[in-house]
Amino acid sequence: MALRKREYMITTKTDRQIDQLFISPSGQKTFTILPYMWVYGCGTDKPPPGNTSSPPNIVLYDYQDGRGGSHPKDFLQGYRGPLQVDGYQGYEQTDAILAGCWVSVTRTTQPAKIIDARV
Repeated sequence: MALRKREYMITTKTDRQIDQLFISPSGQKTFTILPYMWVYGCGTDKPPPGNTSSPPNIVLYDYQDGRGGSHPKDFLQGYRGPLQVDGYQGYEQTDAILAGCWVSVTRTTQPAKIIDARV
């Protein structure tokens, strides 16, 4: 897969509610499932002006039935480069070199600013 051949990747996960329609002999029932969307990407915001030799940016969405670390481990099999992630421990099961995400750090420091303006 071209994505795994890149020198740098980012990933995140989120849950997405999906309503499913189940038809039983007694009638129709709606139920909700909660799959996880794992998002993998690489590239820059946009290629430098005039640069036509840069490979295209890639964003790939991988829907799974849970948030277990086995999902990124299986998807990233063979990738050993830098992987920018949040603090989720499941990424530690991969062979990638984990790099922290500054947005995730900001989320944890914002409440401190409200309590103490000096932070």
